[in-house]
Amino acid sequence: MIRSKNNLFKSLYFIAIAMAAIYCFKRPLYNWDLLPYTYLVLKIDHHNSEEAFHLTYKLAKENIPPKEYKALTDSSNIYRYTLSHDPETFDAQLPFYVVKPLYTGLIYLFYKSGVPLIQATLLPSLISYLLIGFLLFHWLGIYLRSSISFIIAFLMMISSPLVEVAKLSSPDCLSAFLLLFSFYFILKKPVLRAALLFMLLSVFARLDNIITCLGLIGVIYASKKWEKIISTGNFLLITMTFICSYFLVSFFAYQYGWSILFYNDFADHLHPANGSKEHFSTLSYLRLMYEHILSGINHSYLVIFLALIFLNFNENLNLKNLSFEKAFLLFILSILFIRLILYPDVSDRFYIPFYLIIVILTAKKFSLNQTEINR
Repeated sequence: MIRSKNNLFKSLYFIAIAMAAIYCFKRPLYNWDLLPYTYLVLKIDHHNSEEAFHLTYKLAKENIPPKEYKALTDSSNIYRYTLSHDPETFDAQLPFYVVKPLYTGLIYLFYKSGVPLIQATLLPSLISYLLIGFLLFHWLGIYLRSSISFIIAFLMMISSPLVEVAKLSSPDCLSAFLLLFSFYFILKKPVLRAALLFMLLSVFARLDNIITCLGLIGVIYASKKWEKIISTGNFLLITMTFICSYFLVSFFAYQYGWSILFYNDFADHLHPANGSKEHFSTLSYLRLMYEHILSGINHSYLVIFLALIFLNFNENLNLKNLSFEKAFLLFILSILFIRLILYPDVSDRFYIPFYLIIVILTAKKFSLNQTEINR
């Protein structure tokens, strides 16, 4: 009877998030980023720069509703209008996008499989959305009743941050999927090789994931509370692998004249008022950070999930005898802080895997507390 009930909720859940994915596919956000990713795929497909530029906008015009296409090219937005008419200015934006080779590669595979290119830019996000949904339901189901797992997982999957990221032609949902699966192979089913594989792939999806990966392997090595202790030699080898992967990916931007370190040039382009590197100032960067923090407080879910983190520290905090899961939550806090300093943009789409793991660990804590109370 219980097994039959579990299978019912599982079936209902899969149908529900499949319908949500179809909804996202039918109503994508048509963000501007789909244009440079389309351009890069066309370049991979042996079109020269001029052909790729003109074909990109031709495909967009043919496959995007007129109102949305106008928003990508209209003269009311000088920046986008200039990009749509000046191949050289458009080309100068590519370093922001070439450092996501896994996402671009998946688009190319879908495109060569027969999917129209504009729609192909969305498929990695939709597939990642579904995989996140499956893992979330499975993981919550370990600690909660099937009915409650169904409700919580479904509400999370149709929440604004998850639905929005599934509608975007961007690597953000793919990145969230890879990081969340790496968390699973660290926290629930400790398998170092699987965790490292997903972390490594996440760097190829979004270069800034190197911060999370290096921090996470550092926590595993330093805490000594993980189920499998990593030797110093293996820790150094893993760290060097991540660093080499970072430089391998940043080399794509280096070919466009950016620094091989990537971040110094990336930071220089964050504030549109700065223009050139010579005009960049620390004060401008701090002002940008301040603006995004205020925007994040008013328009993101970050503060709510920060509150959930601290809910997990209701008991007295003993740093000397800190469990690995508590160390992991402190790691999330530190990563959020470091990311804010290095990339001052408080947008929910960057924090999806952290939001979800906070919910999962809070559900686990709740289930353990209920068990103790019932005793």
